[in-house]
Amino acid sequence: QCPACKAFVGTISIKSTEDGGRYLHCSSCSRRFVQDKDSGFFAFFIGARKSEGSSMLHEEMDGSFFTNRKFKELCLNSQIFWLRQALEGYKRKTMVYVGCGTGEYAVHLKGLYLQYYGLEPFPISAKFAIDEATIPENTVLVQYDSTKGIPVKNNVADILLLVASYDHIPNPEEFMKDAYSKIKAGGYLLVLGSNYNFWAKRLASKITGKEMFRHEDRHFHVYSPASLIEEVQSCIDVKAEYVNADFFFLPNLPKHMSFLYFSKNFMVFLNGLLRHLFSFLSVKNAGSGMIVVFNK
Repeated sequence: QCPACKAFVGTISIKSTEDGGRYLHCSSCSRRFVQDKDSGFFAFFIGARKSEGSSMLHEEMDGSFFTNRKFKELCLNSQIFWLRQALEGYKRKTMVYVGCGTGEYAVHLKGLYLQYYGLEPFPISAKFAIDEATIPENTVLVQYDSTKGIPVKNNVADILLLVASYDHIPNPEEFMKDAYSKIKAGGYLLVLGSNYNFWAKRLASKITGKEMFRHEDRHFHVYSPASLIEEVQSCIDVKAEYVNADFFFLPNLPKHMSFLYFSKNFMVFLNGLLRHLFSFLSVKNAGSGMIVVFNK
């Protein structure tokens, strides 16, 4: 939906310039939204962007947030694998990912959508942008102004994704009502994020006598599967029909303890051991991440 004229008729199409550049063109008001060649994102907003929320930290993008490179790769690969597993049961034509970061999930989720719209409210520097040549043809990445709402028409998303972005939203109720209007009847909302019911966080909080690892510098709220479902259902009329918070159990250790994660095979073994232990003890939703799918 054009952020200039808000037209519900006409279309936004991709066009090329003589020098090889590209832009989004609104057939209703003839507005152009130029693509940044460095990041691959189209500047899909009017005037100065006033996006609210918290953006991805450089530490999260360059990997220094993680214990070491091996742990980062295992953690992210696990997340992508289980996200794909969840989406296999909810394959739909049009996927809208709000808070898409660098846009790399268009590549990670390739084959699970016919059309992918990645929406990011904050600028992505060329240093962290994905190679434009790797972006699938059926993908559109846009920078938008989150204060103006989600820039797609109502009832168009078969599945709306929030991967590591929901807890960065300062006004979840207002956002959820807007997101709900964009999802088709019978469509899905998928939220993947940090699980505050993670066994390591609960243990640290119990030992210290206070809530640890809330990361309030970038997270407005923290959630367990139960609290996430309760909050979302208090805002919009959806049914939670899939929950998985038992797929990754290794904590992100301090740098000085990185030697403990000396090999991928050892971490895979340790993660599997913890999974079986918590299953044997009938402890559910104790992993570091969670995936919840809601049906409209």
